[in-house]
This record gives sequence, structure tokens and C-alpha cells, in this order.
Amino acid sequence: MEKNIRYPTDSSLLNKSREKLVSIAKKTGIKLRQTYQRLGLSIKRKVDCYAHAKQYKRLSKGIKTLKTYLGRVVRDVERSIQSSDDLIRNQFTNLLSISKKLINQSKKVKIKFIASMNHPSTV
Repeated sequence: MEKNIRYPTDSSLLNKSREKLVSIAKKTGIKLRQTYQRLGLSIKRKVDCYAHAKQYKRLSKGIKTLKTYLGRVVRDVERSIQSSDDLIRNQFTNLLSISKKLINQSKKVKIKFIASMNHPSTV
């Protein structure tokens, strides 16, 4: 019987997709304005605590902040890859589309998108 099960929550998916965009940008040599590495991690931890303590107004504010961070990174990557070659653009297309869907998805959606670098799948 499996014990270690993690269900996809909005905060974890937003932070994970931001982290993957930043890591691919570093591998390809794209310099981003800001990566939100420490801020994203600290907000995600706070959101997890707010959910456990049933502090839903603080939770929704934290998720909104994570969406803002992801949106800024997405726009920065899009700006940076406009002038680059097709090889770099192809590395980002799949993850950028998933990230945009994550930003636009509502909280009540049953099927959450998993930000996967290799295969986009749904749970």
C-alpha cells in the first residue's frame, strides 16, 4: 500500500513550474531579471501552513502572490526568447503553455495540471 502520496495543490504546482522555468533558463544561458527563488519558497511554505490552520483569506492571498511571481517569470522568459533561435524556443514552449494554464486555472478545477519537464499530464 502506498503511503507517500502528494496531491497536486495550486501552490505546489505554481512554485514547481516557476522553479522549472528558472532551471531551464539557467541551463540555456538566459539571464532573468528576478527568479523569486527565496520568495517563492517562503510564500509556498506559508501557504501550506495557512491551509493547515484553515486561514483561508491568507491562503488565497499567498496563492495570488505565487501566481504573480510565476506570471512575471513567464513574461520575462518570453521576452528573452523572442530574439533567440528555434532550439531554445522549443525547450520552453511546452512548459510555457503549461505555466499559462496554471495561472489561468481556477481553484475549483478537478483536473490539475502537473508541471512536468518531459511529459505534460493531468491527474
